[in-house]
Amino acid sequence: MHYREPFFQRACGEALAELPSQTLRFFAARRMRDKISDDTLAWYRRMYSDANGGWAHTRTLLLDAAAFCRDRDIVFTVAIFPPFYRLDGYPVEDVHRRLGEFAAGEGIDWIDLLPSQGRAGYWVHPRPPKYPPAHREAAEFLYSAVDW
Repeated sequence: MHYREPFFQRACGEALAELPSQTLRFFAARRMRDKISDDTLAWYRRMYSDANGGWAHTRTLLLDAAAFCRDRDIVFTVAIFPPFYRLDGYPVEDVHRRLGEFAAGEGIDWIDLLPSQGRAGYWVHPRPPKYPPAHREAAEFLYSAVDW
């Protein structure tokens, strides 16, 4: 969702450098980043659409894993972890909800990690690509949510 700056500069830097003012460069860069973000959100929605063969295959694998575990009296739980992107006003909540509905509809236990992520408190930044507080919160949430 957040395009790394070196890749952005390689892909767009020359075009931006040719613009006659810093103000134009600023707004053009902002628009280019917004377009990348919009395209990424569209990609994410396509990844989990019924038209995507990869999602159909993933559903089959999840059902197979659930059956395997059920046959052996093993608890199988799917955890849905949101991408760290605009959690306040979460733009892929429809996809997130669809994943939960799939699991629930198939009788698969699932844990929604979205409530554990503090919503507005996290956002992705190109440097550094680590989110220890969010991962700690998710781990604590899972520890309390799983019936150990």
